Amino acid sequence: MPDRTRDAGSLGKAIAIGLAGLVLNCLAFGPWALRSAIQEMAADHPHFGDFTGFYVPACMAGSDAQYDQASVLRVQQNITGTVQPHLMPTRLPFYYALIRPLCAMSYVSAHRVWVLVMVLAALSAIALLSLAQGRVAIVASLASAPLFLSILGSQDVALLYLVLAAGLWLRKTGRPLSAGFVLSLLLIKFHLFLLLPVLFLVKREFRLLAGAVSGSLLLLGACFAVDGRDWPRRYASLVLNPVLGPGAESMPNLHGLALWFTSAGFTSATAVETVLTVPVVAAAMWVIVRARFPLAFGAALLGGLLISRHAYTADCAVVVPAVIAIWQNASAPARQIAFICLLPFAYWLAGILNYGWVPAILFTALLLALTRIRSGGHGAEDSSSV
Repeated sequence: MPDRTRDAGSLGKAIAIGLAGLVLNCLAFGPWALRSAIQEMAADHPHFGDFTGFYVPACMAGSDAQYDQASVLRVQQNITGTVQPHLMPTRLPFYYALIRPLCAMSYVSAHRVWVLVMVLAALSAIALLSLAQGRVAIVASLASAPLFLSILGSQDVALLYLVLAAGLWLRKTGRPLSAGFVLSLLLIKFHLFLLLPVLFLVKREFRLLAGAVSGSLLLLGACFAVDGRDWPRRYASLVLNPVLGPGAESMPNLHGLALWFTSAGFTSATAVETVLTVPVVAAAMWVIVRARFPLAFGAALLGGLLISRHAYTADCAVVVPAVIAIWQNASAPARQIAFICLLPFAYWLAGILNYGWVPAILFTALLLALTRIRSGGHGAEDSSSV
């Protein structure tokens, strides 16, 4: 009985601290969100954050026009009364087929359902992460400014958060094949997770890798089934359009950091980004090879976000489980930097002032600090998390 009382008290304390962080995020972003909501609802045809970028492609799922920019803009105009060239369909065809039932509802009703689903996904992810990583996951998730921003902006990052949480929980409970199958859904935003397959291969997580490959092949097969044989060509021609990356200098990755350096007087953003990418990838590989799984997992997620060419503040939510793993398993100075990364202040600067270089520098510093770890061997396991 005393142990149950202590556990209940610990859980209540974690929730209370997390909710305090949530309140701080509401105070930081609430006025901006309220003003935006009033402006959108006052329009003749309301539109909500990034939701248009999901609703319109879902209604066009399976058609040859799904990845045609002119066609997408026409449908946007018909539904929302305005065009938003940056909200093009950047997900793979299987994803829009999955969310197509939203189109059975009006735009406004579908948005309400969408927000409810994202909130439920976030809460489910928090519950699963607490089982995989302990009570600190409750605090870090509830106080996560990126996760809060993603829901405010009607984005789908909460789904990725749930996929990561479910994958980690399944692996921890001894079901690596199922974990890999679930993690294959990270194809939703595959460009953020390019180093995860390397992690699974290096750490000899072969059953997990088999599940991920099987799930990925199934999802790619679904893409061809719903959108025809030539969808890769149409998809590539659209996503390589530079109009899809507005405000790139605010991105919390090396691309955004390079553009910030360029604005400070450096002449070539491409050259700066290349120079930054080499040590970041080298550091990530060093940790993946030498560290035990929790720290290697952290390095893979951090490195994947940093080398991605398209990410915004809300996408930083996907590295929260990685930062938790580092905070639980690393020593100084990585542990201290991880703690700072779990606080909302850097993301406030990135979200409110468009200073994307702040989290980018923190993530880079954290990754480089991990290179000081001692070798943990292949497949070695920490008892604390992940």
